[in-house]
Amino acid sequence: MRLLLLSSLPLFLICGEAHGQQSHGYAFLAPGGVSSSGHTSSTYQMGGGLEGILARGIGAGAELSALGAGRAFSNSVFGLFSLNGYYHFPPHQQKLDPFATLGYSLAFRTSTKNLFNFGFGSNYWFHDNLGLKLEFRDHVWRQDSFTANYWGFRVGLTFRYQ
Repeated sequence: MRLLLLSSLPLFLICGEAHGQQSHGYAFLAPGGVSSSGHTSSTYQMGGGLEGILARGIGAGAELSALGAGRAFSNSVFGLFSLNGYYHFPPHQQKLDPFATLGYSLAFRTSTKNLFNFGFGSNYWFHDNLGLKLEFRDHVWRQDSFTANYWGFRVGLTFRYQ
């Protein structure tokens, strides 16, 4: 795990120096659920991340979050580390900034699991450097014929840094 976090350090440095200084960070809360085998249970997720837009709306980012069951969060919580690609739909530099994302997630607690994630949402920039993030994100874990979807509706703040 430590190796994965250290290997992601260059991504954080790149985000800070991204073309056009279009880097931003964010923090979020996400009520949601885990769905598998026809059943859904409530979950909560909280976390934050960094993203850099590299060119023509294409970006890369990393985030760290905690996800747990709605009724027993402290007993069921586990960590998620994600590396994602982003696409921000044109026009760029507007108040409304819709995007789609796809990437890899590592779940960790006492062991690790590999997941993939996808999502879509929008940032609404109500100030030059501060905005509202609304997003749907689904982390998918597949093993043999078993699939679990950890999905959530994210609400948070996003901020540009220069």
